[in-house]
Amino acid sequence: MKISAAEIADAPPHDSILTRATGRRLAGASASGDRTIDFVASDPSVGRDGHRILANAWQTENFLRNPVFLFSHLDHEPPIGKIISLLNVGVELRALVRFAEPEVYDFAETVYQLYRGSYLNACSTGWLPLEWKAANDRARPGGLDFTSVDLLEISAVSVPALPTALATARSAGINLKPLVAWTERALDSHQRLYSEKELTMIRTAAGAAPLYSAARRPLVERSAERERVARIGADPASGFRSFGDFLQAVARAGSIAPAHDRRLVRAPTGLSEGDVSAGGFLVPETYIEAMVASTYDEATIAPLCKKFETDLPGMASMPGIDETSRADGSRWGGVTAYWDSEATSVPTSMPKWRSVVFGASKLFGVCVATNELLADAPMLGSYLLSAFGAELGFKVDAAILNGTGAGVPLGITNAPALITVAKSIGQPAATIIPENIESMWARLPASSRRRAVWLMNEDAEGQLSAVGATGTTPTNTALYIPTGAAGNPYPLLKGRPAIVVEQAKPLGTPGDIVLANLTAYAIVASALKMNMSMDVNFLTDQCTFRFVWRLDGRPLWKSPVTPYNGSGLTRSPFVALAQR
Repeated sequence: MKISAAEIADAPPHDSILTRATGRRLAGASASGDRTIDFVASDPSVGRDGHRILANAWQTENFLRNPVFLFSHLDHEPPIGKIISLLNVGVELRALVRFAEPEVYDFAETVYQLYRGSYLNACSTGWLPLEWKAANDRARPGGLDFTSVDLLEISAVSVPALPTALATARSAGINLKPLVAWTERALDSHQRLYSEKELTMIRTAAGAAPLYSAARRPLVERSAERERVARIGADPASGFRSFGDFLQAVARAGSIAPAHDRRLVRAPTGLSEGDVSAGGFLVPETYIEAMVASTYDEATIAPLCKKFETDLPGMASMPGIDETSRADGSRWGGVTAYWDSEATSVPTSMPKWRSVVFGASKLFGVCVATNELLADAPMLGSYLLSAFGAELGFKVDAAILNGTGAGVPLGITNAPALITVAKSIGQPAATIIPENIESMWARLPASSRRRAVWLMNEDAEGQLSAVGATGTTPTNTALYIPTGAAGNPYPLLKGRPAIVVEQAKPLGTPGDIVLANLTAYAIVASALKMNMSMDVNFLTDQCTFRFVWRLDGRPLWKSPVTPYNGSGLTRSPFVALAQR
């Protein structure tokens, strides 16, 4: 769903298709011989986004005309089953699903067996919001209560994590080859619920050979990638056959004897359109979407942040709460609520807002292609898509973590809200010890703990064995759980993923390990149609393409906050460890 910067604080528009992954297989229900499984499709519990759908909100008339059961909300894939009963039972919306027979759809059989063996347990609804109201619960500021929604479909999903269960499912004899084929189809499509990294992880966990980065993939896989990128591009609006076809047209326009191509559109004023060597051409929306998706697929930190699109990146702003303490009896910087028996008169109170302003920082990507590469449209498209995604993804991650805010996004380690935890007395230099982890965790707000991740330098990872249990069977009290010990793809510290990133500061310096709730960091990027251009210059035997992406990033917290009850220590979604 595309949201402009000015609409960020508004309720969703009526034509926004939303999903809600809070459904579950009904506890105690068994998969009988008629291939049916009973699900609780929804209940009025509060979701991760702070919203909830009330029990009587579901409008099902349209859905019942075609009551399909999909996988991962992919409406361009065949359904894996159908809903044969949909009932409101108390406050729950219950759906009885009959899965397709194995001879009809082998992938449906794999999903059915995964549910039957309890390797999958979740489901999700796709719906249109019709009517809603603001929540009156102070624990979820900005939350909405939807009072009327139009049910579109119900899907099987792998929440919370399918890869964790797949090794066990394989050992139980479940045929996961259809799941491997599904991940490969999903990797070829840009209409997907999961990122490329998640799909690759699922594919590997299902028993397929691992995929490597574009530069190291086997020749057969690189060939498949070339075909996939070549297909990204049948863009009827612009008339280009493929991404590579578009790149070749730009190269011809920038040659010594430029060829006129009616399909090319000059960049608007402000992108130096007067000179081909310094200016550029608008990239068709189809290719921009592919390039931006490639950037987020290659990045590690950026996909975990809040992301917004705007047509005016240099003028974008959003409201933020100017709050420094919750211990003074008010929240949101000045809103106070009273029970009737607590006060005979209630003073007027208003929330105290601040404006989080985003600039129009420019991120340039320069890619050089030889004339031999330029002649091969599929290879050219594959090369530039991979190169652009890898390099810009790296730069965006580096800025989110360490950006100064001067011409680049303001990074976490330079944010006013950052809390830097002191080292322990007598702690050796360049070490990370259990006391550091506990001290950092203590400064993270309770509301951030279910979303937080640890970001650390590659050398810092070697210190993890000193901070907790390292055996193959983790205990309930283990501070550190190594990769794979509980089916986890990353090491876990205090139960949260510990992700190694190159951009983290050297071991022993502030920023070598950071604990962050990245949903408290926002990225505002340029609109897809107007704010990206491509340039081309000919060198001796090379063609130089230049991409411009306007985006900015800012932490949404102004400063650490004093909690309502506690020791008086401030809390923040961004915590680092001091010099050691």
